[in-house]
Amino acid sequence: FKNYQPITGLEDFMYQNTTLLPLKGVNGSIDQVCLIIYDVTDVAVNRRQLQAANAELQRLSSTDRLTGLYNRGHWEEMLRLDYARHRRYDSQAALVMFDIDHFKNTNDTFGHLAGDYILANLGRLAHGMLRAEDVFARYGGEEFAIILNDSTVEDARIVAERIRQLAQRLVVEHEGESINFTVSLGLAQFCSAFKGPLAWLECADKALYDAKESGRNQYRVYDTSQR
Repeated sequence: FKNYQPITGLEDFMYQNTTLLPLKGVNGSIDQVCLIIYDVTDVAVNRRQLQAANAELQRLSSTDRLTGLYNRGHWEEMLRLDYARHRRYDSQAALVMFDIDHFKNTNDTFGHLAGDYILANLGRLAHGMLRAEDVFARYGGEEFAIILNDSTVEDARIVAERIRQLAQRLVVEHEGESINFTVSLGLAQFCSAFKGPLAWLECADKALYDAKESGRNQYRVYDTSQR
């Protein structure tokens, strides 16, 4: 039925609950059925709005406001789940950790708004280079983290180099200033010898530290044979 109620008139059709009742004749036979229709459009609309509000709250609780990427808490939960899956099925995966080189100097020179603009642009553009199954987050400050599911370390090398080149080419224009920057990256292949997801993360972080100590604007791969 068309919806004609003024309060719930935004819906094209009526949401309904129906009841079917058999009607007995005087001889006891059932020759007719009574159909009762209840208009529950207002209840259905309110429920749908509540579900949408809850979904938006869930999205906000898992999202970094500045970049629109996952936040650290949600990413670490996804890391825990993906680690368990890869360990169970002995599948391949890699972690990529990266941050912006000399980011404090950039903030001090151009201001924190410029720094935020860099983070937002880098996050958006890097996200466009990833697959739907990859999990990308702003891990904190100027640091980002990626779970490359079903990927080898060679796949991770390709992704890392693309991100490195993207950052190196990217010129951010902010209040008349042209800002250049680079990133350093650390990679770690999943290894069943890891004692937990944080051990895997620690390896990627050590590789990132090595990249920065080696001169920045490059990536380094953690040697999982050391585990």
